[in-house]
Amino acid sequence: MDTVSTQAVGRRRLLRWGWMALAGGMGLGGCAVLAPREIRISQAELLAAVARQFPARREVAQVLELSFDRPRLRLLPESERIAIGLDVTVTNALLKRALEGNVQFSAGLRLDRGAQAVRLKSVRTESLFIDGLPQALAQMLQQWGGWLAEQLLEGEVVHQLRPAEVDRLRRAGLQPDALQITPEGVLLTLRPLDAPSS
Repeated sequence: MDTVSTQAVGRRRLLRWGWMALAGGMGLGGCAVLAPREIRISQAELLAAVARQFPARREVAQVLELSFDRPRLRLLPESERIAIGLDVTVTNALLKRALEGNVQFSAGLRLDRGAQAVRLKSVRTESLFIDGLPQALAQMLQQWGGWLAEQLLEGEVVHQLRPAEVDRLRRAGLQPDALQITPEGVLLTLRPLDAPSS
């Protein structure tokens, strides 16, 4: 091959590599621009995650057996909490029949960065009512409200990032940073991997 042909081939190769580098740069830039900066978790998704924990049964002081089912969920963005309601059935050897009622909990949310999950935190029993329960048993049950909240819901996962999602975020240079409860659900904001956490 003569010198002119060699130079022409070299120029063509250089031009081709230049275009590839430019295209690659545009692709990376496009990814950076298009990469999501937030993840939205709907109220329905939160409820579905809570519902996976039920039905559930707990025994109180070896006296009452409680069954919990049919969870309901409301968002409380003004207090950065969510409300969870459950139907309750109470049985006891001394009761002539099973008694029914409901319990209302509220909970905050926390980001578990190690597990790449959103969990319930600071769960509180807001109200507990069992129709027809004798007063002495009702008072005892009220005293166990905090224990019930912890046993049933504290630390439960309401959203789990899938490994493929975590990998996609890392390749985009992002990671979960903070969460906010909104009227529509939960907003999980993302930050660059090398940025300090909020």
